[in-house]
Amino acid sequence: MRKFLIALMVCVISSNIAIGQNKTIIINELMADNTDNIADESGEYEDWIEIYNYGDKPVDIGGLYFTDDIGVPKTFRIPPGNDSTIIPSHSFILLWADDEWEEGIFHIEFKLSRKGEQVAIFDADGETFIDSITFPAQLSNRSWGRKSANNSEWVEFDVPTPGNSNN
Repeated sequence: MRKFLIALMVCVISSNIAIGQNKTIIINELMADNTDNIADESGEYEDWIEIYNYGDKPVDIGGLYFTDDIGVPKTFRIPPGNDSTIIPSHSFILLWADDEWEEGIFHIEFKLSRKGEQVAIFDADGETFIDSITFPAQLSNRSWGRKSANNSEWVEFDVPTPGNSNN
């Protein structure tokens, strides 16, 4: 009976978090030349990538791969097994693209180029594509983001909106 209850709990928990190809996350906004817009927890102004969960269920990004070279999908893996990597439905999370992964779970092991480049997300298998954006050269403290959440049109924002809806 105890094994059955544990298995049932695992199924209930798993059914409430999107996994595998059911990931409802997108790259929503990014800043590749952050000189004084928003500081990380160390007080440093670093490049950032905002991820948005447009789905009705939480999504765990732990175990997913982020890259600035789509030909090398396994550039950086978000460490799995941490509740803080779960993005609630219709919510945002910021990743710091500062090449200082030792600063914390949301610091990824590459920087963004202000000259423009590509950023992509791959599932935990390192092969299943989730989302990407190729962005143009960036001006200081301006972001590049979707015109509105889950919209395919990208625009430059004079007033970046990290952690909030784009407008």
